[in-house]
Amino acid sequence: MQPTLNLKRAFVAVSAAAMCATAAAPLHAQDFSAERRGLAASFGVGATTAGVSCVPKCEADRRSGASFMFRGAANITPQITVAAEVNVFQRKVPISTGDGRWEFTWVTFGALWYPKAEEDIFLHAALGVAVMHVHATFPVVGPQNMNTSSLGLIVGVGRDFRIGNGYAITAYADYLSAARSTAFIANADSGARLSGDLVTAGLAITIF
Repeated sequence: MQPTLNLKRAFVAVSAAAMCATAAAPLHAQDFSAERRGLAASFGVGATTAGVSCVPKCEADRRSGASFMFRGAANITPQITVAAEVNVFQRKVPISTGDGRWEFTWVTFGALWYPKAEEDIFLHAALGVAVMHVHATFPVVGPQNMNTSSLGLIVGVGRDFRIGNGYAITAYADYLSAARSTAFIANADSGARLSGDLVTAGLAITIF
């Protein structure tokens, strides 16, 4: 099955679930308080595309698949939530010597800002470390198995759809970027520099 088809189906599933949550939300709005306080945790699954950029140029087409998000948060005010977050994406990639793999991990600290305290729409920004394990193919030397770590950035938007006093379905869309940095083969400098990014849309279960 083609990766593009898998991605389209994943986005359809995410969109359908979000629409169901949106439709259900007004039915419960009068029953559940919108106040945010104390600690919260979210676990999400997203439909994601991943990309890699190399210097010198490599063959590294974008890949699609599922990503996973875990967020531990503390509500400082009804409008500001600080959070530690982990995002993970893994995907097998074809190379001339067989199957390679991409593994991306973002570990970040940031904040969610709710522009209106009485509403559940938020903006998300975070900084931290992005770690990548990438098989990429270079014109002269062929496929290389490289590792890199660099500054990681996340920006995005989302909304909590309350399904109980202590629970919500959180729809989110994020862009995750890894700054260009030196790539290593084992512990040796490969001579290449890599950057990467993820674009993801998903749903999470949030416990308040």
